[in-house]
Amino acid sequence: MDSKSPKGILVTGAPRSGTSWVGRMLSLASDTNYLHEPLNNQFAVKTFHEEPFPYWFMYLSKDNQDAYLKKISRMIGLQPRPRISKKGKQIPVIKDPIAVFSSEWLANTYDLDVVFLVRHPGAVIKSILTLEWNTKPKIFFRQRPLMDAYLSEYEAELREYQNLDNKLAQAALMWKMIYHVAHIFQERNPNWIFMRHEDLCGDPVEKFSTIFSNIGLDFTEQIGQDIMDYSSSSNPVQPANHWDIRRNSRSNIDAWHNYFSRDQISEIRALVEPISSHYYQDNEWPLA
Repeated sequence: MDSKSPKGILVTGAPRSGTSWVGRMLSLASDTNYLHEPLNNQFAVKTFHEEPFPYWFMYLSKDNQDAYLKKISRMIGLQPRPRISKKGKQIPVIKDPIAVFSSEWLANTYDLDVVFLVRHPGAVIKSILTLEWNTKPKIFFRQRPLMDAYLSEYEAELREYQNLDNKLAQAALMWKMIYHVAHIFQERNPNWIFMRHEDLCGDPVEKFSTIFSNIGLDFTEQIGQDIMDYSSSSNPVQPANHWDIRRNSRSNIDAWHNYFSRDQISEIRALVEPISSHYYQDNEWPLA
């Protein structure tokens, strides 16, 4: 561990964007401690033994922090600023896509390094539909401060899809809102690491080496070998268990292409623009 030793690391992004993979790979560093989704109520209760948060995708800010500061400090094992020495202590790697809207508050409050994962909307939506996850608009409507701060321009779309049983459109809108806010955070926080899932899959050892270096984690030969093992071409493209992070990373990049029809791909692109163009070019859309 070098002089840039982080106080803590937050790995976030949209659900199904590769946060588990990245969090686990960063946790290969000897002095890190992996924490799985503290803002996800399932794990808040079962793993951290805390009362559930009132909302899914909880939005934390200076306005409501007093009610949650002690609770989150217990969960992640850190105290708010200033940065403290980590000598002899494990560095928490906080993997949590459910914390995506709270990521700026978490980073500022606890002086965290942030790795923000971006994944193609087609891949994220395919995964969400396959797993039959709920992305209905009501999970956002219930948080008026979040809507007012970042999502007011999407209120009409949220109301439209609230009463329609169009799971593809609902998942697409969730992706667009998350990365709309992500783009704002990216512009305000140039020190954050934004990494596309596709770039990681294409050259995992090199990209992870860069992330380790930028954060201040030691990247050893053994860590490089472990990353190769987790992303090897001998691994399945889609494991039977979606929690299994051993994947054929290169083949996983385009695995969603044949899941959707031409019309569905056109629909997805229309739904996620113009936000998706911040991260993906025309040639990264099949049939374009």
